[in-house]
Amino acid sequence: MGPASDGERSTRPIADIDLAGVAEALGDNSGETTWWYDPTNGEVEMAVADSYLMDGDIEDEDDPYERGLVPIEPIGSRGAYRDMVEFAESVADARASDLLLRALEGRGAFRRFRDTLYEFADLRDRWFDFGNAAGECRAIDWLLDERCVDPDDAEAARAARATTMAAVLDEVGAPGGVGIDESQLSDRWGEISDLIGAGRSVVILRHGRPWATISPHPAHNSH
Repeated sequence: MGPASDGERSTRPIADIDLAGVAEALGDNSGETTWWYDPTNGEVEMAVADSYLMDGDIEDEDDPYERGLVPIEPIGSRGAYRDMVEFAESVADARASDLLLRALEGRGAFRRFRDTLYEFADLRDRWFDFGNAAGECRAIDWLLDERCVDPDDAEAARAARATTMAAVLDEVGAPGGVGIDESQLSDRWGEISDLIGAGRSVVILRHGRPWATISPHPAHNSH
């Protein structure tokens, strides 16, 4: 049976939701577990596949649908793979970028990518920042689709994480420059003008991804 309260689902502030848990659930393709989101407290619950309770003592009152929990279905690894490719391509260190991209070829790419990062401690932390922000963007999209968050709250939260992602890429050597979500263009146009005037590029982000770039005219820096 489906969730009895689906049409009455209430929203919660994103700040009060276990976004990391939702992101982990969406990326879990093991088939060994099931994941559920509790809209009453913003928490995520995990259980062994085909059995909601870990000890197997399933009672009617423990049925996740009866409790109003929302099933979190995995969305596959394609998004996470694109995150790794985008990060690797953005690394300014040619050797590190090449090794990371080579690690992403063929089966076992995720494990090889993580192993390769251990050779570059400075990049490893930056990758965690980037990957976590990207995963939380997908979690926010899922929560919005399930009507568990307010659209304006979701937009602001997604924009904040998109800014984090752009800052990381800028730090590791991406030529794009400072990232600003398209929803913030009118409010931050003065800042954008100052950045361009200072010779920096600005990446316009749409749905957390680079969409367009505003770059200073080459003549600006020629004297």
